[in-house]
Amino acid sequence: MSKIKTDENISKSTIAFLNELGFDVKGVGEEDLRGCKDERVINFAEEEKRVVITLYKDFGDYLKFPMTARFGVVLLRLKHAYPAYVNVRLKELFDEVDLNVLPNSLVVVSERKIRVRKPISG
Repeated sequence: MSKIKTDENISKSTIAFLNELGFDVKGVGEEDLRGCKDERVINFAEEEKRVVITLYKDFGDYLKFPMTARFGVVLLRLKHAYPAYVNVRLKELFDEVDLNVLPNSLVVVSERKIRVRKPISG
C-alpha cells in the first residue's frame, strides 16, 4: 500500500508528512472534491486503488461503504486530532500493521489501539 487519498479533514501538514514517508498522496482538495459527497470520494479512491484516511466516522459504516479489494479506509477516532498527534498515530499504524492489509480493510485508529477490520463477505 503506497497510495493514499486524504479526506478534506486531514491537514496539509499531515499530507506533507505522508509524502515524506514515501506515500503517493492525493488530497481531496487537490482534485476539486472538497465538499463533495462521500460516495464520490470513495469512487475516486476505488478507481485509483487508494486507501482513504479520514476523521469522518461515516466512512466506517460498512452498510454505506462496504469494503472491497479496491480501496480501504483508515478512520482516525481521536479526541484531539491536531496534525502533530495525527502524524504520530499514523506513524504508529504504519510501524505496527502490515501495509498490505490496508487496501481492503477498515482500520480504526484511536488513542488506545489500532483495530483492523477485514471486509464483510457477502
